[in-house]
Amino acid sequence: MGNVVIRHPWLYYIQALFVAYVCYTVKTLIYDAQEKFLVRRFKWLKTLPHPRSRTVLVEGIPDEFTCEDKIREFFGLALGSDVVEEVHTVKKTRALIGLVQYRDTALDQKSQAEFQLEKNEKRPEHYVVNVGQVPQKVDSIEFYTEEVRKTEEAIAAEYHRILEESQKVGGVNCRNAFVSFKDRKSVELAKELDYDSDAYTWVLSEPPDIEMVRWQELRLDDNYTETASEVIGYACVFGLYAGFVPICLAITNIANSIHMPGFLDALWASLAPTMGLTIFLSFLPTVLLLVIDNCYTLRSSSRAQEMLLRWYFWFQVIFVLLVTAVGNDFLDFCKEVAQTPLSFPHLLADQLPKATHFYMNWVVVQWSTHALNLLRYINLSKFLGFRTIYTEEEAKKKAEPEDQDYYGFGSRSARWCINLLVGIVFGTLNPTIPLLEAINFLISRVIYGYLIVAAETKKADLGGNFWVMNLRHVLAGTILYCILMTGVFLDRAPTMVPAAVSITCLIFIVRCYFHFNNHFRWEALPFVEMMYKDKDMIAAAAEDPQESYEQPEMRHARSIAANANSPKRSG
Repeated sequence: MGNVVIRHPWLYYIQALFVAYVCYTVKTLIYDAQEKFLVRRFKWLKTLPHPRSRTVLVEGIPDEFTCEDKIREFFGLALGSDVVEEVHTVKKTRALIGLVQYRDTALDQKSQAEFQLEKNEKRPEHYVVNVGQVPQKVDSIEFYTEEVRKTEEAIAAEYHRILEESQKVGGVNCRNAFVSFKDRKSVELAKELDYDSDAYTWVLSEPPDIEMVRWQELRLDDNYTETASEVIGYACVFGLYAGFVPICLAITNIANSIHMPGFLDALWASLAPTMGLTIFLSFLPTVLLLVIDNCYTLRSSSRAQEMLLRWYFWFQVIFVLLVTAVGNDFLDFCKEVAQTPLSFPHLLADQLPKATHFYMNWVVVQWSTHALNLLRYINLSKFLGFRTIYTEEEAKKKAEPEDQDYYGFGSRSARWCINLLVGIVFGTLNPTIPLLEAINFLISRVIYGYLIVAAETKKADLGGNFWVMNLRHVLAGTILYCILMTGVFLDRAPTMVPAAVSITCLIFIVRCYFHFNNHFRWEALPFVEMMYKDKDMIAAAAEDPQESYEQPEMRHARSIAANANSPKRSG
């Protein structure tokens, strides 16, 4: 597009038709994909195993109801007697957590000592240092065996204390709980009722997968502390946005200052800036996830990944799609757009058509990042390191899963979505980019189709949360595409007709974006599906629960206490 003559007599009219075609195609494909997704989503909800299928997370429980018997009585009065199957209040278990962690550490040290005995055929020893005493050399296996025994006794005692105190209102009980009902209808009815005039009291929601519950945050009851930490989190994210451009420019300048011999110099000059941006962007998920984990109170790890997806996506929209328009100072860019919002299309039209070769290089660099992911070199390095002190089976367990900052659902989804939007936004400006994107997604399909299915550890199924958010992001990116092409037509077309077509497409896509959010009700299973149960729901309801929404430390302590009281153990 940068080489097309301004006011060309006929080419911009064809481009306007392509804009309409792209918008209609994106809308049609997204809506069709969502319709197909709903079939899978509802089937997934029907076959959701117990206890998750019949459990709700209850937050903001009033102080006078913070015990399991009171909660059971409350829902019995609201929905009918004998509808509650079990209640697990979230309990304050800091001392118990410390004991369980120390026991796990002692067991791990004992396992290492036994491995060294098997490997070296010599009983390992180490020094124990107690305050005010001379260090003593002890047999490692015997020492850690005794530490495990003493810690298990302390765990059993603390467990019984917590159980006894939890029978009373307040005390160790927090204001959050997991309530399991006896049927799916009661669950859906319970979530629809308004129990109090305060919107933050008796808040019922879908429970996360048991493995993804963030118990340490469910134990927090201080709303003022949560609000203050969230403000700090937003400030940190804004600081990242403001400070990213200088760092990115510094990386680009360093790459441009390095010269390679012969023909390699031209290759380096074309790929080095995009490689620098790609490498730096790869560290952002780690920083963003640190901010999310430390500043926001989220009930599950999936929510943290969803927030990472949203922030990382918009970060890449600004510093990948709009990097040439943003320029050297993000704050100045924001100030200019805020003062004259109508200048935004012209700003995009002035800068982005000149940068299409940059995005061609960007897409090609992505191919190499997919190939590096195929190697799983981080997990391999961990395995080789752990294998020196553990058995191969234990080393393999400790090397998995892959880091969930860069390789997690959130950051992967954001990167794949941006790759797609590069093809959509710049496809009309440079038709070569969609061809390169087609190769990119073919490589992705082969590599990640293998990794996710056959190589990586299976993750908890979220039921499509990331899918829906990505579809919304694609629609949002298409809005940006329409704004860009509107600016191009206003600045270059011979008449206002192409711009009018582009503005019409912009209105169409904006309407589709809001219609998509309101039209598809995908989060909950329609009540009619429960009125007429099919065989999938009946089979799922008949399954015996393998676990319950009980805090892990309480579950471990219960098992330890049961073993301590068994006749075999006492004998």
